[in-house]
Amino acid sequence: MNTSRLIVLMGTIFCLLAPGMSPVSAAAVSGQGTWETTLRARDLDSNPLSIEAYYDTTLDITWVVDANLAFTSGYDADGRMAWTDANDWASNLSINGVTGWRLPTVSPLNGASFDVNRSTDGSTDNGTATTTTVGTDGGWRDASNNPVSEMGHMFYVTLGNLGRCDPTLPWCTIQPGWGLVNTGPFTITQLSNYWSDTQWDGSSSWDFNINSGSQNLNSSVQNFHAWAVHDGDVGIPVGLVDLTGTIKAGNGTDICAMVLASGRYMFSCSPAGVFSLTGLAREQNGTVKRQIYADGFFPRVDVLPDSIDEAVVMTRSGTCPSYNAPYDPAVVPGSAGKRINISGKVLLQNSQTPICAMVLANGQYMFTCDGTGNYALSIPLDTNGQFKLQVYADGFAPNTQTFNEFQAMNDVRMARAVECAAP
Repeated sequence: MNTSRLIVLMGTIFCLLAPGMSPVSAAAVSGQGTWETTLRARDLDSNPLSIEAYYDTTLDITWVVDANLAFTSGYDADGRMAWTDANDWASNLSINGVTGWRLPTVSPLNGASFDVNRSTDGSTDNGTATTTTVGTDGGWRDASNNPVSEMGHMFYVTLGNLGRCDPTLPWCTIQPGWGLVNTGPFTITQLSNYWSDTQWDGSSSWDFNINSGSQNLNSSVQNFHAWAVHDGDVGIPVGLVDLTGTIKAGNGTDICAMVLASGRYMFSCSPAGVFSLTGLAREQNGTVKRQIYADGFFPRVDVLPDSIDEAVVMTRSGTCPSYNAPYDPAVVPGSAGKRINISGKVLLQNSQTPICAMVLANGQYMFTCDGTGNYALSIPLDTNGQFKLQVYADGFAPNTQTFNEFQAMNDVRMARAVECAAP
C-alpha cells in the first residue's frame, strides 16, 4: 500500500501524507529543540493559572497555544479554510481584547523571489529542511542565517523535529523518527497542512505540513488549518522566574553585593560576584524587580519580564559630598555577637525631607518607603563589636558608615547622585 502521494502544481512536486498516517504520538519532549529556553508563557485572560500563548524570543512573535483555535473557538466547523478565509479569521481574531493576529510568514531564501524547486535540506523554499543541532541552524535560513519560515523554524528548531525526507539525500527518502514527535507546550491535534500568510501568485499560496515538516505551494482555494501568531510579545508573563549571573565592576572585577528580588535576597560574596535566586514569584504585571546594592556603587534596579542569566555591571559612585557628621567608633570585642536595636531616619541632604531607601546593617535590611523615612532594625554586632550601616536609594549616592553600640540612633542624610564626581 502506498503511504504517500505526489502532487504536481505548476511544475512543483511535493509529498503529502496519506489520510490518517502518523509516524508517532506527539507530546512535549524535554531536551528536544530549543522550546524550553526560547518560549515564554503568556496569560491573555488575566488568569495566571491558564496559559493562552507563548512568546518566541528568537522570532519575536507570540504563538497561541491552540493551533486549531478556529475550530475550538467555534469559528469554523473543522478549522479548515481557504487561504483568504484563514487570513481573514486571523486578522479579525480578538483574544480577550488582544487583536492584531496574523498567520505565520514565509519569506524567500534569497530575499527576492521564491525558488519553487523541491529540496530536502532547506536549500530551496519548497520541500523539507534540516533539524537544528545547536539552536542556531535548521529550518529555512537566508544568507545572514536568519530564519525566513516561521512555521519551519517552529518545527525544525524550536521543537527539534525531523522532516519526513532525509536531508542528506537529494531525493525524498523517508528517515527514521520523522514527524511531529515534539509538540512542546502547544496543543497541535491536526497533523496536516497549515496556511502561511504568504501568497506566491494570484492562485497559490505557501503552507506548511506540521507532520512531515514540508513547506509547500498549494492552490489558495484548498481548505487548510490556521495557526495564529502576533508580532512581538503580547500578554502577561506567567510562571516562576530564575535570576542568575555575576555582578561586576566596570573593569570586569567580580564584586560582593546584595541581590534582592520578590522578597528574597542573597549576597554575591562567596564566591565574589556570583548570584542565584530561583523560583521567584512575579508581580501582578508579570514582571520581577531585581535590586542590587554594593558598597561604593550606585544601586542597580531592573524590571525583568522573564528568567535571565547575565553579567550585571555596576557603576561606581565616585567622590560624593557627605551631609553626615564623621564618627570613629571604638573597637569593642567583648560586644561581638551582641544584638542591639538601631533606628533613625533617611533624609535628603540637610533637610527634613524623607527618602525611600534600602537600609542594610550586618545582614539585616528594610525599606524606608512609608513616607516618614524611618528605619528600625535588630542586628548582631560583628567581631569588632561594630555594625556597618549602608543606605541606598535610586538617584542618590550610596552612604556607608561604621558605628558601635554606643551610637545606635543615626539619621542618614543622602547626597544626590548628580552631586558626585566621576571616579
